[in-house]
Amino acid sequence: MDKKKLSIAAAAVMNYIYEESLACAVHSMTQPKATPRPKVTSNAWGTSGRLDAMQLRQLMQLRTFKSKGF
Repeated sequence: MDKKKLSIAAAAVMNYIYEESLACAVHSMTQPKATPRPKVTSNAWGTSGRLDAMQLRQLMQLRTFKSKGF
């Protein structure tokens, strides 16, 4: 009797694993393909302006920037 219960339990587990693999395969076939993201190009003018602003801020923090009459 024990062998009969063991074989039924093993068959149930194997059936479950088989059903899960089928469900995963079906899901992967029906899932739409991911579209590639567009390549982001660097903006030279924006980068240059940002660097200038950072340099000006650093000069102001070091108090080397002299303002005229303000």
